[in-house]
Amino acid sequence: EGNVYLCCGEKHQCIDLETGAEKWIVNEINSTITSPLLADGKLLVLSEKGELIIADATPESFQPLGRAQLLGGKCWASPAFANGKLYARNAKGDLVCVELGGK
Repeated sequence: EGNVYLCCGEKHQCIDLETGAEKWIVNEINSTITSPLLADGKLLVLSEKGELIIADATPESFQPLGRAQLLGGKCWASPAFANGKLYARNAKGDLVCVELGGK
């Protein structure tokens, strides 16, 4: 819908693709490496510490809807989302699959 959601260091932000204008920026995720995904209108952010943060994908503001610790250790691999399920792994190779709903 004309916006990109990204992570740069500890800054997580929403940028207007047409103008390059910053819509919002937050530092509250407490992780320098994250792998944000956009799925079913939600922003799914997996931190390097294995915490999943779910927020509405909206250019107005970053408002977390929920948080859950999915994995321990370092999580540097990008998660995948398919058929309502989030797949994530850590550096040790532990893999989790979490049912989030949606398709």
